[in-house]
Parts: sequence; C-alpha cells; structure tokens
Amino acid sequence: TPVRKSLTVGLTKIQLASMVLNAGIVTLWAVQHARRRFVWVEFSGVLANLSGLLFLVCTLPRFGIHAAAWNTVFYNCLKLAFLLPVLGRWRRPAWPSPALREAWRLFNPFMTRQSYLLAEPLLDHFLASLGGAGSLSLLYVAQQIYTNVFLVTSKAMVARLAPRLGVEADSGEWLNFRRAYRVRLLLTALLSALGVSLLLAFGPQALRLAVGHAGVTAENVHTLWLIMVALAGAFAGGVSGQTAAGAFYAMGDTKTPTKVSVVIYTLYLPLKIAVFLGYGLVGLAVTMSAYCVINFLAQFVLLEAAVSRRILSPRERSFDGAVASHPWIRDARDGDWL
Repeated sequence: TPVRKSLTVGLTKIQLASMVLNAGIVTLWAVQHARRRFVWVEFSGVLANLSGLLFLVCTLPRFGIHAAAWNTVFYNCLKLAFLLPVLGRWRRPAWPSPALREAWRLFNPFMTRQSYLLAEPLLDHFLASLGGAGSLSLLYVAQQIYTNVFLVTSKAMVARLAPRLGVEADSGEWLNFRRAYRVRLLLTALLSALGVSLLLAFGPQALRLAVGHAGVTAENVHTLWLIMVALAGAFAGGVSGQTAAGAFYAMGDTKTPTKVSVVIYTLYLPLKIAVFLGYGLVGLAVTMSAYCVINFLAQFVLLEAAVSRRILSPRERSFDGAVASHPWIRDARDGDWL
C-alpha cells in the first residue's frame, strides 16, 4: 500500500545515516586494534548498546517504529564518539599524501570484487525461499546462530592476531609470522571440532529447548539441526579463511585473497544451484560450507608458498636501518613482490 511504501522509504533514509556511521566505526576499530586496545573496543560497544536500549525504552511507546530506526543512529553515534579520541587532535588532511595513495592501493581490489561476493547472501535467500514455507526462516536462524559465534571467535582470535602479524611482516621475521598464523589456525581447527562434536551430541536437545515452542514443530527443529550440521564447514572455513586473508593483508597483499574468493565463487555458483535443486535446503547449506573450506585451503596454499619464498630470500629478512630506502625494500613494504 502507499502508506507502507512511504514508511519503508522513510525508514531507509534513516538507515542510510547509520551506514555512514558504521563505516567510520569500522575504521576506528582498525585503529584501536592496531594499537592493541581490544578491551575498549568491546566495552565501548557494550556501553553504547545499553544506552541504545534505554533510548528505545523511553521513545518506543511514543514514536513507534521510527524510534527503533533512530535508535541505530543514536547508538552508532555513541560508538563513534567513544572511539574517536584515538585519532588525537584534529589536523588538516593532506590529500595528495603517500599514506592516502597506499590506502587506495590496498582498498581498490575490494571495491568491485567484494561487491560481487556480497551478492551471495541474496542468492542463498532467494534459493531458500523456493524450498517451501519456513525454509528461508530456518536457514536464516541457522546463519544467525553461526554469525554470532563467528563474530565472537573472530574478535577473540583473528582481530588480536592482526597487529602481531603486521609487526612481524614489517620486521621481516617470517618464521615468527608463519608460526603465529599456523598456531591460530590450529586453535581454530580444534575449536571447530569441539563445536561440531557438541552440535552432534547435544544439538537437537538444545535447539528443542531454545526454539521448539509455539508454531515450531519437531520436524522444523530437526531440519534446523541438519542445516546447522551442514553449515559447520562454513563456520570453520570462514574463521580460518579470515585468518589466512589477514596474513595476506599484513604482508600488504589485498589482491590475492580477493581474487581467490572471486574465482572459486564463480566456479561453484552453478554447482550451488544444481545441488539445491537436487537436495534442497540441506544441500544448499553443504555447498556454502564447501565454498568456505575450499576458499580457505586455496588461500592457505598460496600463503604458505608466499611466506616460504620470503623465508628463503635473505634480502627480505630486514626492513630497518638504512636499507629501508632501497627500492626492493620499498617494494616489499608495498607488497609488490613481482
């Protein structure tokens, strides 16, 4: 109806402001992580979310759904205000600076390729909607559960690793660099194995207690459990792939992980559709896991080869002192290994 369309447009305009704030928040997260201020990043988020909850309680009875939309802007403004002091005193930006050119070089590969990869959730939800009543909801619930676990795991394991990898790469300590990400990948594998074991052993009972109420039938719970089992590889491969990609980023290489993801996604896209048509929702979940696992394995092989070359090359072991002005050192800093 025209009223609903008008409401949707109005709420979308409010959400656009929140998108701009989120971009600034993510940037400030990166700065805070680089300075190893991990606790403040999380604690400030908790403070902002609690303030947002209070804002919602006070405004929702009077302003309705508009209050919920403005609440996202409110608590994102608080997050930005809490994190902004890390930048120090305001200075006039130096636009034609080497730092800006380097940032553009690193960011450029993401612009088109990541936009292409971000179309995957739309395809997944479209396919799930063809699977009958409730299929999309079941897939969404399973993904949300894994998303929450993924965010916690990523912040606890991957985010804390990035500054260390950056320091090791900058100093040319490639043996320590390789040891650091290998240990983190081993921990991820053990954590994933433990999670799958618990899911297989206690998953149906836990899901029955959590969501097996009201109109959710026992068959729905069983299907949800099967989907979560099938998505276990997406969690393990996703966290491991993020670790491998973070290692590439620490080396100044943002192209390789993005290219690998794009190529593998393009190749497996028709396979995903075919498997869904043949095996339904669980088959779709299996292809999602297969993509994440294969993507990680491809990145890991290329990462091992890249790091091994640097370990075997004596020239690439040191980045300090007077040799830092040499052209090959500058290329190493920029990730221009060719």
